[in-house]
Amino acid sequence: MGRIFSSSFSNVVQKKLAQQGLHPLFIVFASYVVLSIISIPFLLTFESFNLPTEFWLNIFFAALLDMAGTLFLVMSLSKTDLSVFGPLNAYKVVISMFLAMIFIGEIPSKQGFIGVATIVIGSYFLFPAKSTQGSFLPLFLDKGVQYRFLSILLFSIGTLPLKSAVVSGGALPTTVFWCLFGLPLATLIQWRFVHHHFAKDLNEIKS
Repeated sequence: MGRIFSSSFSNVVQKKLAQQGLHPLFIVFASYVVLSIISIPFLLTFESFNLPTEFWLNIFFAALLDMAGTLFLVMSLSKTDLSVFGPLNAYKVVISMFLAMIFIGEIPSKQGFIGVATIVIGSYFLFPAKSTQGSFLPLFLDKGVQYRFLSILLFSIGTLPLKSAVVSGGALPTTVFWCLFGLPLATLIQWRFVHHHFAKDLNEIKS
């Protein structure tokens, strides 16, 4: 429940920042700054130097994929109403399930398949009536919806190395370094592609 609440709250904040005209890359960068500040104190609770090489490789690729997923998530929020954005989250379960079946051989139980089907069917009734009138095709042709599905795909692929990192290094180190690795990656992309927007966006967020 805590994860659901925090994720929903962060989506609302990111949506508000996007409505202020801030560049999506800046919003991603700012998100990782906050996460890194929260994570740094936890470095004192475990031995980083004892973590295996496998952990570092997996957490790097997980952080890279999730940062890209966060970018497309923010781009989706900037173009999509939250009433449409929310139900799309149901499809993350479906994509993650199929990727887990293909790449790590995790086959859901009968109850698992029923649960996923229930979530997907339920998401249909959560969409605003005006967005599903006549056909779903116009909805799926919407840029914001396409960005959201791309972000879901990247997040779902990212769960594969993320799970391996948890297995080899533990949950807490994985969470901490997922945040800390995301920051330099976001900073590098921010500087490489939209550094000229940085001062403007920073002044905007201060105001």
